[in-house]
Amino acid sequence: MVYTSLWHWPILRIDKTTHATRVAGNPRRACSKVMPSIPKNFILCSIGVILFVLPTQANARIYTHVNKDGSLHYSDSPVNPSLRKAALPEAQIRFLEYSGERVQFDVYDPGLSGGPAAILIHGSAGITGDRAERYRRFAMDLAGRGILAVNVHYFDSPRQQWVQTILETIRYLPQIAKVDENRIALIGYSLGGSLAVEASLKSEAVKVLVVKAGALPRNFSKGHVRQLPRKIYMACGTKDFCYPSLQTLTEWTRGTGISLTTDIRPGAGHAVPLHVFWEEWRRVVDYVAENL
Repeated sequence: MVYTSLWHWPILRIDKTTHATRVAGNPRRACSKVMPSIPKNFILCSIGVILFVLPTQANARIYTHVNKDGSLHYSDSPVNPSLRKAALPEAQIRFLEYSGERVQFDVYDPGLSGGPAAILIHGSAGITGDRAERYRRFAMDLAGRGILAVNVHYFDSPRQQWVQTILETIRYLPQIAKVDENRIALIGYSLGGSLAVEASLKSEAVKVLVVKAGALPRNFSKGHVRQLPRKIYMACGTKDFCYPSLQTLTEWTRGTGISLTTDIRPGAGHAVPLHVFWEEWRRVVDYVAENL
């Protein structure tokens, strides 16, 4: 978030200006029009800040609230005290190979030995473009709470193997980081929510299941409930196609010992305003951190 604001600095606007002018005219002439208006001391100070100051300020952060324009307001003090001096991790790109498939997954490791892990399962829109930045934020928020986070690119595998790809990612986690194999969460959005439910039925390692705007799998029955994790969080709007699934799961889990937490948005459909989306996500992060 710190680096984003630097694009508003004049020193970084120079390249944009000269690039636009370079197409139509002389780049040196374009620079001569821009550069005299910028003090040399300012340029030298800016370079110093970028090279020396900013890296030391990149402490792990979590956002405390959502601004009215939908942007996130961050705090420099993470909830996990052991991360106060730790740099927020960048993604480690890994590839999972099984049965002839090669699937990418991005690992955000807070560096806590024996800590919990969460696998993020994207929706049908994938994890490219602006969605890539959104899921990067998801993972970094979790890492800021001391949870190893993984974005799995399950679209790299054939459709009939999506659930298997998630299961293989669960099995592979101990090989890439020192995580507690008994503290794993699946967090699925929309299509990813349905896949998360199905994968949780086949893995005892999953202790927390989060289904955000996702429906139960088509073949899901009341008999499957006993195979679900004991802690489930389900968020959905009352006008969303997934709402009947939330009602069904609420009814079927009564008296089973499963702790089901629901986050219901009255009158909301599948898509919600950005500020509402981020507020919901913050509640998801809080739930996972408290229950893993």
